[in-house]
Amino acid sequence: MCRKDGWIQPARAVLAAAAASLLLACSGSSPEKLLASAQEYIAKGDHPAAIIQLKNLLTQAPDNREGRYLLGKASLETRDFAAAEKELRRALELEQPAEAVLPLLARAMTELGQHEALIKDFGNRSLAEPQAQATFQTLLGDAYLRRNDRAAAARAYAAALAAKSDYAPAKLGQATLTALEGKLDTALAEADAVIAAAPKSANAHALRADLLLSQGDRTGARKSLEAAVQADANALPPRLALASLLIDERDFDAAAQVLDGARKAARGDLRVSYLAAMLAYRRGDMAKAREQVQQVLKVAPEHPPSLLLAGAIDLRDGQLVAAENSLRKVVARAPEHAGARQLLTQAYLRMGQPAKARDTLQPLVEKGMPSNPQLLLLAGETYLANGDVKTASGFYQAASKTAEPQGVAAKTRLGQIALATGRPEEGFKELEAAAELDAGQYQADLAIIAGHLRRNEIDKAMAAVKALEKKQPNNPLTFQMYGITHLAKRDIAAARASFGKALELQHNYLPAAYNLAMLDLAEKKPDDARQRYEAMMAKDPRNDQLYLALADLQARTGADAKAIGETLQRAVTANPQSVPARLALINLHLRNNDPKAALTAAQSAVAAMPSDPRIVEATGVAYEAAGETNQAIDTFNKLASLQPQSPQPLLRLASLYARQKDTSRAVDALR
Repeated sequence: MCRKDGWIQPARAVLAAAAASLLLACSGSSPEKLLASAQEYIAKGDHPAAIIQLKNLLTQAPDNREGRYLLGKASLETRDFAAAEKELRRALELEQPAEAVLPLLARAMTELGQHEALIKDFGNRSLAEPQAQATFQTLLGDAYLRRNDRAAAARAYAAALAAKSDYAPAKLGQATLTALEGKLDTALAEADAVIAAAPKSANAHALRADLLLSQGDRTGARKSLEAAVQADANALPPRLALASLLIDERDFDAAAQVLDGARKAARGDLRVSYLAAMLAYRRGDMAKAREQVQQVLKVAPEHPPSLLLAGAIDLRDGQLVAAENSLRKVVARAPEHAGARQLLTQAYLRMGQPAKARDTLQPLVEKGMPSNPQLLLLAGETYLANGDVKTASGFYQAASKTAEPQGVAAKTRLGQIALATGRPEEGFKELEAAAELDAGQYQADLAIIAGHLRRNEIDKAMAAVKALEKKQPNNPLTFQMYGITHLAKRDIAAARASFGKALELQHNYLPAAYNLAMLDLAEKKPDDARQRYEAMMAKDPRNDQLYLALADLQARTGADAKAIGETLQRAVTANPQSVPARLALINLHLRNNDPKAALTAAQSAVAAMPSDPRIVEATGVAYEAAGETNQAIDTFNKLASLQPQSPQPLLRLASLYARQKDTSRAVDALR
């Protein structure tokens, strides 16, 4: 196995070793002979052998510009894009003609995702040779498109077509721009025109597939992707897109066949391993899915889609700590990813950490929950596990609006519909039927309990909790629900016993500890609550939620700000990625009119989580409180880019501009 720019190249290891043994005898040859030998191998299509000869050549003559150019070109053919970029840059420095080098260098940089560098380093270059100019300008246009600079992309594509009027890739670039303007039918016609002129253009068929998918035509998209594969058997992106589409359609055998063909064209491309892992996951083969996704993560350990898939695999296998580690990384890098937050919330609930589950789900709640029944039900479970019956009931009602008329999920939703429309007997009947059918889960049970509690039907709620206990006898949530129901009956002793049982089952089950603390405060026994939290922290010192609960207790009992701040700092130290802990510390200092301390805490937080909107917002508030208006403006501008659909950052900016008497910018922000 050899590693090439973060991607494993498993290909041809034995062949390369054999070639090396044959070619090392040539290492004593002159540079001229080595160059000629490499050119012969390139003509035969044996690029690995050519690479060995060229490296021998450059050992003797490191400034041989033709050798550097050919090594870059051969590396590009073997998909070693990092080596290609390095060698082609060096060839350009050695004054190898730009017409030969720049198109290849632009392709290597595009494959590496170096779009900004391509624009910065070569955006003002133009080539005299028509084919080279067309290729280079098209790749430059693609780079501009990646940064969403459509005007610059249009100019680059036009320059490509001015050099070569029939250059299909540039026409496809223009068709993409047309699609981005919302003119899908026109873009489709442009793609069809390219296909008519160049029927072997795999990229044209692939673009047509994308356009059809955007119009909801999955059958047509599949046919276009199959045509792309037929047009160019070595074109990898259409194969990968086709495999992904087939996996989504659950045509697993066809997807496996496409992936087998992709491996031949992939030359070690890890996207094939990722899709193979996804296919195995969807088939239920967790061992193979884990093996394939680990191949990606060994090389690209921060690759978000692979981390997400690894987290899903671990969650299904019950490896909850591993799942949490992977999913937290995804949420840190993609805070807006609803799927990652959903899986992480599930992991926390199964770990018995409902407060963390709620904090993970909260950004989706604040933004407006999508009408996804599973996500809405998960929100209901999360808030109910935290003792917030009212909010949980609201989510269960929202879920009922998207019910399907089949299966256990449908019965649960139909029961919620009946409850929400004043038909309690019918509603509870549906929920009870769902609970009986769904022996392994308990969402229907929770809905029944929440519905009865909301109607103040305490005895019926208690009966529902007993039914839950039969299914989940060792789940602390069961005894949390017993405790809540006993509280509704005002049976404090029984509630205490139930919450205590929940803690016996799981020593760090915070909702039960919080309820016990509230009972302690009501009985004027705050030391009992504090000692309980301290004992839990001794067993679980990395659990930031425990420190936050202790800080809340301190605030409720009138502790001084210094003591509360020390507890919150312990929460941050326990989990530096905890947004609630960071925010609590910042807000404590702001409430105590200590903007300097608030700003220090905010700067530390934004260094740890630079892309979390909540942290960025708190940092802007801290700058504003500290009187550093320019820095506050920069911070809220960053927040506006992170939350382009939210008016709040812009309102903040308008206020700050007005304070600086910059009326024009204030008006622009408000507009």
